[in-house]
Amino acid sequence: MKNSFKGCPLAAVFFALTLGFSACTTFKQPLEGRAKRLMDTRSATFLQSQVADSAFQFLWLSGKLNVQYTDNKNTNSFSVNLRMRKDSVIWISASKMGIEAAQIKITPDSLFLVNRLNSTYARESIKVVADKLGVSLTLVMLQNALLGNHFDFIDLAHLKIADVDRNFFSISTFPKRLAKKAYEEEGINQMTLLIEPATFRINTSSAQQFKPKVNVDINYSDYRRTGRRLMPWKVDFFSSEGKNVQLNLEYTKVTLDNPLEIPFRIPKSYTRVRF
Repeated sequence: MKNSFKGCPLAAVFFALTLGFSACTTFKQPLEGRAKRLMDTRSATFLQSQVADSAFQFLWLSGKLNVQYTDNKNTNSFSVNLRMRKDSVIWISASKMGIEAAQIKITPDSLFLVNRLNSTYARESIKVVADKLGVSLTLVMLQNALLGNHFDFIDLAHLKIADVDRNFFSISTFPKRLAKKAYEEEGINQMTLLIEPATFRINTSSAQQFKPKVNVDINYSDYRRTGRRLMPWKVDFFSSEGKNVQLNLEYTKVTLDNPLEIPFRIPKSYTRVRF
């Protein structure tokens, strides 16, 4: 049995999503002074509640995206069709020049990848993939990361330090200067959310895992009313651990709450490979 998934652009998307990365946008008008004044009545508990209440809600979602993946050696652009049923399944099809290159299906317990370019497929439990990557990983985390919701690397209730960072409210597990010490003494990793004061939607979600060392930073912008909630139509990831990786997602179409088929099949002639 082969033991690689080389050449599959969708695998690159998946690994970039699980490792994460960061870019940053701000309001055009400075809000730092106003945010600081408001912080007197904005406790961490209040901000936790507002972030949870403003989260994007859906039952079914289908979308079309333009995706660009960049690392130290390569840049690849492709089109993606996305289908999700909340907390149940994520299905992605990646195409280049109108030709499907790969598919991915994620369920609460399993991950499936089909590579059309070399007629191979991978099938693993989510737990095995998470262990190999050295990161926390669930379907709900990936779902929320794609939609600008808190992705539960650390439970929202544990983000107890409220502050102002530039033009945003922020909540985090520990002050930055104490994060490493807290991990050494209590085994707790660091997470920080930057929150838009006007909408309480997440601008940047940053998670720092100390062992193995992984930094996950996701930036959300171009929020639009989609259905009854605000959804980010641009999602940017960046990672500098080991190698520089950048993944930029831009939604071009989103449809909500129409039941969808999940058209996933592994041809019998395909060879199984390992991550």
